[in-house]
Amino acid sequence: MGGDGRGDPRLVYASISGFGQTGPWAAHGGLDMMAQGMSGLMAGNGPPDGEPYRLPVAITDVTSGMYAAIAVLGALQARQRTGLGQRIDQSLLEAGLSLGVYEAAHVFSQGTKPPRMGQLHRGSAPYRVFRTRDGWITLGASKEKFWRALCGIIGLPELAEDPRFAVNAKRVANNAALIPLIQARLEAADNAHWLTALGEAGIPCEPVLSYDEALAHPQAQARGVVVDGADGKPALAPPLRLGGTPASLRRPAPTLGEHDAEIRAWLAEG
Repeated sequence: MGGDGRGDPRLVYASISGFGQTGPWAAHGGLDMMAQGMSGLMAGNGPPDGEPYRLPVAITDVTSGMYAAIAVLGALQARQRTGLGQRIDQSLLEAGLSLGVYEAAHVFSQGTKPPRMGQLHRGSAPYRVFRTRDGWITLGASKEKFWRALCGIIGLPELAEDPRFAVNAKRVANNAALIPLIQARLEAADNAHWLTALGEAGIPCEPVLSYDEALAHPQAQARGVVVDGADGKPALAPPLRLGGTPASLRRPAPTLGEHDAEIRAWLAEG
């Protein structure tokens, strides 16, 4: 099960690579962009008739790291029962594939390539980002009570009775006709106007914030998302929220080779 070259059966050993340690692509080097391209993430992201888009965050790097951490925790629990460690072989490719839940369901059920949706949602409408007079908002009004309330708020109550938009499934099918009607109304007023009106009706909606705005937002500040790092510089707080044993930043990320001597000494013990 476990092993580190010294015959230690209790060792839990995790590695992260582009494509895993087995299979015909095992020897290929893999960066986040390659994993995004190979996993379908890029093909499914971007405008329907445009080029594939890379997600601007290193999504497969981050996700594979989280999966590896979860796997290590599971392996440690298993070792408590069995006394044995194990090898964890995590890949960026599988991390990317795991995120395509709607797309995989489409392939499994339809047997065809999922269409690229752009800003649209495969099963809800209206559910997307809209432009206002001074910015952008996200709006999710697919539930019938929200849809009817939205029609009144934007001054188009007749849309609620339009057979093309009578139920969510029809709105999804007729998004091409629906979205321009909503967009034209939302462009007539500012973010604040719409967020207030929609919020009072209980319709899910929020502003689209840039990263600096998001970090400075009162909710983010109240949650303490920015902390002083171990080096005294601002840093993102750990996203894990444990009530009894809160996570904290106790030391900065190691420099290249910082722990080489410790690792060599540990290996020499065997």
